[in-house]
Amino acid sequence: MVITFTGGTKPEFQNRRAIPRWNTQGHCVYRVNNDSNFHEGYVKDISCTGTCLVAGRSILINQKIHLTIHISDCEVIKVSGKVLWKRVDGREHLIGIRFFNASCETEDTILQYALYTSREKLVNHWFDGWVTNSPNPPH
Repeated sequence: MVITFTGGTKPEFQNRRAIPRWNTQGHCVYRVNNDSNFHEGYVKDISCTGTCLVAGRSILINQKIHLTIHISDCEVIKVSGKVLWKRVDGREHLIGIRFFNASCETEDTILQYALYTSREKLVNHWFDGWVTNSPNPPH
């Protein structure tokens, strides 16, 4: 699985996110609250605070959802969240989800994987706009 960094899918989101998202295509199994059926999809991007789920069906905004996401071949996380937005792209439904009550361990797993795959881009995002007066900043 390849993960790359993104600040958002639209230019106006580039500088609004405090925590960047990483493009991915991790397999996902999800269940919408009050539904006993499990469905499959994949996550288009992920951060410590949310994800964009690509699903074969629509999900209502504000709906609670429970996800099992394979962020790598050997890393699986389980999170719950709420649908913030949705958009149809051909036959696919793009669904923006904000995690709630994600454990520190889950957030750490996401961040560690992002650091492992996109360390330089993550650091550049965090320190974007910092100015130093020193001609040779410390490393």
